Amino acid sequence: MIGALGVVAISSIQLGMTGSQLVGARDDLLSGRFAVAENEFSQARDGLHNNPLLDVLRVLPPARRQLEALGILADMGTHAARAARMGEAAIRGQDMAQLSQMGQELRRLSADRSQIPPSGLAPPIRQAVALFDARYDQAKNVLTMLPLVSRVLGNGGTDSYLVLQQDPAELRATGGFIGSVAFLDFDHGKMRPVEPIDIEALDGRHLHRVLGVAGDPKYVAPPAPLTRVLDPGDSWELRDENFSPDFPTTARQAEFFLARETGRRVEGVIAVDPYLVADLLSITGPVTVPQTGDVLTSQNVFETTLRRVELHRGPTPRKSFLSEATTAVLDRLKKMPAGSWMKLANVLQRACSSKDIQAYFDDPAAEALVSRFSCGGQVPVFRQDGLMVVDTNLNSNKDDFWITRSFSLDIQRGSGDAARHTLRISYGPFPELEQLTTPYFDWLRLYLPSDARLVSASGISAHQGAELGDSVVQGWVQFASGERKEVTIVYDVPQVRMLGADRRMSLTWLKQAGRIADPIALRVAQASGDHGTTIRTDLRQDRVFVID
Repeated sequence: MIGALGVVAISSIQLGMTGSQLVGARDDLLSGRFAVAENEFSQARDGLHNNPLLDVLRVLPPARRQLEALGILADMGTHAARAARMGEAAIRGQDMAQLSQMGQELRRLSADRSQIPPSGLAPPIRQAVALFDARYDQAKNVLTMLPLVSRVLGNGGTDSYLVLQQDPAELRATGGFIGSVAFLDFDHGKMRPVEPIDIEALDGRHLHRVLGVAGDPKYVAPPAPLTRVLDPGDSWELRDENFSPDFPTTARQAEFFLARETGRRVEGVIAVDPYLVADLLSITGPVTVPQTGDVLTSQNVFETTLRRVELHRGPTPRKSFLSEATTAVLDRLKKMPAGSWMKLANVLQRACSSKDIQAYFDDPAAEALVSRFSCGGQVPVFRQDGLMVVDTNLNSNKDDFWITRSFSLDIQRGSGDAARHTLRISYGPFPELEQLTTPYFDWLRLYLPSDARLVSASGISAHQGAELGDSVVQGWVQFASGERKEVTIVYDVPQVRMLGADRRMSLTWLKQAGRIADPIALRVAQASGDHGTTIRTDLRQDRVFVID
């Protein structure tokens, strides 16, 4: 009897030592010492499985439950440390082929977690499981985005993607004027150095355009509004190709112009803007751009980019600064402690919802994943009520950096067939700054359900047409610095379209890429004169409203 108790006591001590080893391994994992943590977790697992003294405890069902849970935790820790080590190798070595193996380890980790019993665990083990669950919740963005990154960047082939550097200070339909581009190239998962290219190196300089003028073999006729920023007879070209707000349409147009101008073909297109760089700087802290010496922060990156591009104080081509800044920030990210990278997934997820990053891939499976993670920038055909306001700055200035916008939509529902919609757009004044601001010429488009009908408009020379399967009200809006501009568009939408199967009203309000969080107000009332419902929010992302 005494001997048996002694064996149990020794076994309990061994169990406690294993628990302490797991805690140490966990701390090494959280501190970024992945190889050390992997070895410690493996040793703890082997100790649990191969220690004859602990076999005594396995005879008792409650103790067996604790031992099995500890063994599973040790396995999970091994897979987590191995996955983290592979992720670090992928990022630091720019070897994205590691991501597929990382995904396998994470799937094994998830399978292990499902085997831990939901009850009957000792408090220390229960706390260890709760801690894992909390960490796992933080990592969900990484886990959900991994298939996309792995499919696109680590597929084992030789792939090239065109990166559009968009400038929202000169607002265009998908986010901003394309002043420079870059190529994201992978050779069997290994990323090659990224070099920014001034757009003029592709399109050609003034009077020496690659696509020439009307009558030349490569000439492409531009959409009519774009002729305002082109010299008479000039071809449509890559810098101005993002005229459509639907990013897949824009991306395919970019691929077309790239091939026509250079003969080069890519497997997809990615668009980024300074707001993404600002978010990345919130992780890295201040970063110096080697080419110019500018110290960038999340607060000053947009204005610094604007002044570098417009006033051109720097040794490199003036449109390349955003690419140089992005490269410097990414270089800093690679050198940061691996524990900080978890924040990167959160930034990318926010950037997708805010459209600061948009992507299109020729591979249908990759494109489906892009859409799943809301990174596709599609303009859908409105099945119920909806709208999207798209501004296109066509005066070759950077006034959108200063101009504020706000929107209000009043919907009067009545007993008739249609509901009256009144949209008011307020453009705030902007300062008169030498070499930076000029009168504002905006090609405004309002995308609506296909059966919406324009009633009246003021502040805009509007006419109605169709595009992307939707109705579009469009026209010129003009005003000067120091002025405010009010645009009002009145239109009707059939009430039957506004109601879902549950008889509740639904309205989708799409955000234009390149804007941060313009305020919006939505008021829905009965024509009988009730006060109705008013909702105030912003267009930080697309909004969907459901109202009884």
